[in-house]
Amino acid sequence: MNVTILQVVETVAVVRVEADNWTGQRYTDFLALLKVDEHWKIMQKVFHHHAA
Repeated sequence: MNVTILQVVETVAVVRVEADNWTGQRYTDFLALLKVDEHWKIMQKVFHHHAA
């Protein structure tokens, strides 16, 4: 897996996760995170399943 931080603005962040060969598949995920009580929480996820 490869995680890339795309943007962080104080208490919000967007990251991209490239998962190659996860259960034999390839995915690209985009996650929206929110910092709550000093911990990052995933608030939203969208993904793309790459065709073989």
